[in-house]
Amino acid sequence: MNPSSGAIRIRKVNVDGTIGSVVYGQVWADKFTTADFYYRGSNTYLLLLNKSSGKLRIRKMNASGSVGTQTDSKRWTSGWTHAHFYQQGGQTQLFIYKKGAGTVVVFRMTATGRIGTELARYSIAKQWSTVRIFDPGEGNYLLLLNSGSGTNKTIELKPDGTLGKVEDEGTWSSGWTAARFYQ
Repeated sequence: MNPSSGAIRIRKVNVDGTIGSVVYGQVWADKFTTADFYYRGSNTYLLLLNKSSGKLRIRKMNASGSVGTQTDSKRWTSGWTHAHFYQQGGQTQLFIYKKGAGTVVVFRMTATGRIGTELARYSIAKQWSTVRIFDPGEGNYLLLLNSGSGTNKTIELKPDGTLGKVEDEGTWSSGWTAARFYQ
């Protein structure tokens, strides 16, 4: 995804881990800045969000890896910087964060790829450049990282979408701009 040009490319990943051919490529006028996938049954959905305009699109993915039909769209205020799906009690939830305001909103997703009920809305610090959700097997946690200061926190993400206790906090060296979890 190239937010400057609006180009989106999806490439096949080969069994040996090498990057294969492009299965979808298009330039979109919306110039999305955030993308995330979620899986519901045999369906895969793609979320696309534009930080500047507040436009959000959710599209069902085709079996070939190409982007399919739109299942939902929203026009929110500008400034939403992070959007992540996570599983909670067999349900898919959407966590969104607006860095400039420190606002968090959590929604339940429907079985048809639409944004459903708002579960929680609250404020956290405005400083977080990386916001990731992970489940080490005993529930969901939120990793917050500030790339400028290296400050980081791991906080329990409760089933209702609100925050629980701080499980860990510390300071790494500055400059870390991304964190990802894998299994």
